[in-house]
Amino acid sequence: MQFFNHAEGYVTPNGSGYDYVYQYKDHLGNVRLSYMDANNNGSVTTDEIVEESNYYPFGLQHKGYGPGISSLGNDVAKKFKYQGQELTKSLGYEMYEFELRHYDATIGRFITADPYEQFHSPYVAMGNNPVVSFDPDGGKCYDGNGNVVACPDSEIYDDYRESDEKHITVLGEVEVSNSDSNFDKGKREFLRSEDVQVEKFIRDFPAIWELSGWDHFVAEMALNLQGYRVEQGEGGNYNVGAEGNVISGPYLAGLGAAGLIGGGPKKIPKIKLNTSSVTRRQAFRKAKIGNKVPRSKQPDRVFNVREKGTGKLLKVYEYTNSSGKKILIRGDNAKIYKDGGIQGRHFNAGQKGTKLKQHHYYDN
Repeated sequence: MQFFNHAEGYVTPNGSGYDYVYQYKDHLGNVRLSYMDANNNGSVTTDEIVEESNYYPFGLQHKGYGPGISSLGNDVAKKFKYQGQELTKSLGYEMYEFELRHYDATIGRFITADPYEQFHSPYVAMGNNPVVSFDPDGGKCYDGNGNVVACPDSEIYDDYRESDEKHITVLGEVEVSNSDSNFDKGKREFLRSEDVQVEKFIRDFPAIWELSGWDHFVAEMALNLQGYRVEQGEGGNYNVGAEGNVISGPYLAGLGAAGLIGGGPKKIPKIKLNTSSVTRRQAFRKAKIGNKVPRSKQPDRVFNVREKGTGKLLKVYEYTNSSGKKILIRGDNAKIYKDGGIQGRHFNAGQKGTKLKQHHYYDN
């Protein structure tokens, strides 16, 4: 046995006794400093530092400065560095050996596919946000509070996606705290000021992944710079999070850091009764957005109804939107009318108990 771990580092056998090496780790478990009291005088000096490690965000080590690696400690134990994982350098491999996958810190990606299919790319590591997220075994990703981190999914939640409780923290919304008293695992909970006033506008802004082009770039830059983007709404400006949720507002003020790069607030979009999309998925997404149904929300229930005239089964999704109203989204087939008119495939959507007046068309 070369070493074994203890709560604050590791222990190595030394003749009839043991040497205790202590480690300083950051909030994500990265080993930053290892040291020991080699002469047992009750204090630690710089020449008793076993190793100092500094990392770029995705785990690549800084080189060219610092005390380097001393002869103290255990050579095998020194291999465990970024997120407490073992770094293999044999034959120039330079990979971290997570339990389920190997990780390349040079490119910030796993080199094999994600077994849990959490993100749009199967090779994403630490949720693409290594400053606040960590991956203990190469499987599921967590934030500093122990909440599972996952990307909002663009698929239709009906037959095969897991419970929404599996998707707790949305990227860009992670807040690390010393206590989990404000976080309820299994629920997505946002802390807001002026709840009564803000709740009315909670889903009136598009989520960052629903933006494109310059608007998406500016919003992403603002989130990275200041943790929110500024949108113009009723009564003034609002600070808006990644999901389109209102963090605070309204207020009359400037545009924040994003204004410096020419972004500026955007007015609240009006709901369109009829939309066109290329894919079925895009049309379904627009039906949800148009009725203020959160994108990651699962249906309350899914049931079938008979199509008038043909008797074919049509699938209906029932949701509760952010205002507490029941929403129905029904998938309709293409139709050819007696007068020669053609209606393409689409989703009819609207409030339960009323005529579904919205039509969200798609090509394939």
